[in-house]
Amino acid sequence: MHRVARSRRRTGALSWGLYQDGHDPERFVENCLVCSWAEHRAQHHVRLTATDRRFEEEAHALLTPGTAPEVTHAFDTSGGPAVLPR
Repeated sequence: MHRVARSRRRTGALSWGLYQDGHDPERFVENCLVCSWAEHRAQHHVRLTATDRRFEEEAHALLTPGTAPEVTHAFDTSGGPAVLPR
């Protein structure tokens, strides 16, 4: 996942994290913050290299057989620009 983290940051992530679920130790959650939906789309459709894709495939190989990652998107509703805490 370290290579996935570097890939996310290289392609525009402001922050990245990997969290283990406290109720289900087999479940991990990747969190990635980008400044806009357009930036997120560029990560997947413009900036992603073949090497980045390979890193994602290697991460997917860690999944329990027969499962797929659950992907969700959350949007800032405050109306202001995304700002990282200091």
